[in-house]
Amino acid sequence: KEIKQLLSSGGVFVLQTPVLHKNIKYSSEDKPGIAVDYEEIKSILTEVFSDVIEFNHSYYSERGDLVTFLAK
Repeated sequence: KEIKQLLSSGGVFVLQTPVLHKNIKYSSEDKPGIAVDYEEIKSILTEVFSDVIEFNHSYYSERGDLVTFLAK
């Protein structure tokens, strides 16, 4: 909510983060400590922003992926 308040009119928040998916067992080598649950972060963004786009979804290993969200 604070980020949205800081954006100028028409501004876009860009969030790029490694994500975790339910029902997958990750090792410490798969993800850095900053990875977030995919469904949870998407839910949080859509609660606050009226328009959330999954701009890019990149896979950097067999079980590792990085998502870039654009939120307006």
